[in-house]
Amino acid sequence: MIYVCYREKYSFQGIPEKTLNLFEDKLTSTVFLLLALIMWGSYAQAASVTLSWDAPTVNEDGSPLTDLSHYTVHWGESSSFTSVMNAGSSTTATVSGLAMGKTYTFAVKAVDYAGNQSAYSNFVTVTIPVSDGDNDGVNDDLDNCPSVNNPAQTDSDGDGVGDSCDPDFDPAEAATVLSDFDGDGYSDIGITFTAGSKKASRKRSRNRSKALRYFRILYSSDDATAEYQLGTVKSVQVHGDYNGDGKTDLAVATRGKRNLLWQIRDSQSGAVSEVEFGSKKDIAIGGCSFDRDSKSELTVISRRGVLRYRRSSDNGEGTVALSGLKKAASLYCADIDGDGIDEIFGLKKKSGRGRRSKSTFVGYTLAGKQIFSVKVKGANGITAADMNGDGIKEPAYYSLSRRSRAINFYFMAKNIFVPVNIPRSKEMVPGIYMSDSGQALSGMLFLLPKSKLAKFLFDDLSQSAVNLSGARRIELLSARQGRVKRK
Repeated sequence: MIYVCYREKYSFQGIPEKTLNLFEDKLTSTVFLLLALIMWGSYAQAASVTLSWDAPTVNEDGSPLTDLSHYTVHWGESSSFTSVMNAGSSTTATVSGLAMGKTYTFAVKAVDYAGNQSAYSNFVTVTIPVSDGDNDGVNDDLDNCPSVNNPAQTDSDGDGVGDSCDPDFDPAEAATVLSDFDGDGYSDIGITFTAGSKKASRKRSRNRSKALRYFRILYSSDDATAEYQLGTVKSVQVHGDYNGDGKTDLAVATRGKRNLLWQIRDSQSGAVSEVEFGSKKDIAIGGCSFDRDSKSELTVISRRGVLRYRRSSDNGEGTVALSGLKKAASLYCADIDGDGIDEIFGLKKKSGRGRRSKSTFVGYTLAGKQIFSVKVKGANGITAADMNGDGIKEPAYYSLSRRSRAINFYFMAKNIFVPVNIPRSKEMVPGIYMSDSGQALSGMLFLLPKSKLAKFLFDDLSQSAVNLSGARRIELLSARQGRVKRK
C-alpha cells in the first residue's frame, strides 16, 4: 500500500464566503490518498487501480461541511487529464482499463450541490507494472491466456482468448492436419525411400546403414513435387508441427551410441535442427501434442512402458507410467476424445501370426488412466482417423491379410468396432484430402502393390489413384508413429 499525504487548500469558485477544504491542512486530522490495489482483468488486457481518500468534515473557516455532493476522479498519462469519473459520495474509486507498462497521474476534485468544483488535489503518479505470471515469455498485458503457459498464443477461433484457456475452443475445429507440409489445410502426399552406393542398396550389405533416406512430397496447394534428404535407412519417421506454424515438419529419429538423435526440418525456412532426446533403446513417437499449443512434443516410450515427453511450451519434461504398453509392437498418439490433448494407444501382440494372431489394443490418457483395453485378432498395425465426420478421431487397428483387409474403427462409447474394407495394400496413413466436389474429407492413403498409391475417402467411399513416382522400393511418408530400428 502506498500512502500519499496531501496538504493543499481547495475552494469553490463563486462562493467567496464559503471555501471548501477538501484536503485539510489546518486540522489535526491528516488526509491520505491510498493506492489500495492494482489488479488485472480476466485476460490481462488491462489493469485496475483502486484509490481511497479521507472525507473532509469541516470548511476552511471551521464551520461544519454540510453541502458536499460528490467527488470526481481525474487521470491520464500526464497532468493534462484525459479521463474523469464520478465517484459519488464514496471515498474510494476503482479506475479500470489501464494499460500495463504505462504511467498514470491521478487527482481528485470535490463538488457541491450547486455544481461548483474545487481545484485539483495533489497529484499521485502510478506506474502499472508489467508481468508474465505464467512464465511463457508473453507479458500479461498481451497474453491471451495470462494464467496458462501458452507461448504460441494460438487462438483458433479468433475471439482474443487463447485455445489453452478458451471455454469455447473446439479442438475438433483446430485439429492439426497430418502431413500438411504447405499449411493449406490438406494432407500432402509423400513417400520415402533410401539411396546410396550399390553396396548400400543391397539388403545384406554391411554398408546399408549408410544409405540416405529421401522424402518426396506432392504438395496439395499447387501440385508441385519436391524432394528432401533427411536421415539414413536406420532413421524412423517422427514428423510433426514442432514450431507451431501450422505446417508439418519433416523429422526423423536415429539411434546413436547412447541416445536418440532427432533431426527436424523446418518446412518454412528449410533449416534442419538436431536435438538428442530419449535413450537408444526407446521407441520414438512423432507428432504427439500434449499441451494445446499446436506444437508437437518430442516423445519416446521405453520398453518398460514409461512415456517421456518434452513440452514444447516450456521445455519441461514429463513422464507417465503406462504398464499396458510394455513391449508394445505398435504405438500411436492422437486426440480421440476431443479435448485437444493427445491420448496414447498401442498394440501388444500375444501369440500367433497373420490373421490368427492375438493382440491387445489398449489406450491411455496422458494422466496414465487406461481408457480402453480390447482383445483383437489378426491386427497388423494401428492408426486413428475421423471415420464418421464428427471432427474427432477414432482409434483403429487394421488387418492386411488376404482374407481380411479392413480398418476396424473402435467407438469407445458403444464399445464396438466398425470395419471398413480396404484394398490390398502394404501400408496406410490417415489424412484430410480434397474430394472431387472440393470438400475436405477424412480418408486414407494406401501403398498398393508395385509401389502404386491410392486415396480412399470415408465419406463417399471413393478411391482414386495418385501419381507420384519414386524408387522401386518405397514407404509412405507417415506422421504420428515410428520406432527406432534395432540391429
